[in-house]
Amino acid sequence: MPVGATAFPCQVTSKSYGDARAIAIGESELASGSLRVESFARPGKLFTANETLVSSTVATLAPVAVSRVIEAVVEVLRSGVALAAGNEEGSPGGTHRR
Repeated sequence: MPVGATAFPCQVTSKSYGDARAIAIGESELASGSLRVESFARPGKLFTANETLVSSTVATLAPVAVSRVIEAVVEVLRSGVALAAGNEEGSPGGTHRR
C-alpha cells in the first residue's frame, strides 16, 4: 500500500457468525503467511483505515481469493443500492425509505 494510503478492509474472523456472505479462508487461499485456524472474510463488514494503523501482517490472500472477496464486497454494495432504491434490481425511481 502506498504511504499515506487509505484502505477499505473487511473484517476477517475465525467465525462466520451465520453470515451467508462470509467467505471461508483456508491456507490454500493464502499467498503468504499463515492463519491459526480457518477464517472468514465478511464483505458486509467494511471500514476505512489509514496504512499507519497496520502494525503487522500475518497473511496475504492469493490473487484468486482477493478477487472473490472484491466480488462479494461489490455485491454487498449493489444490494445496498437496491435497498436504497426501494427494489431488488436497484433501478432508479424506487420508493425512498427512512
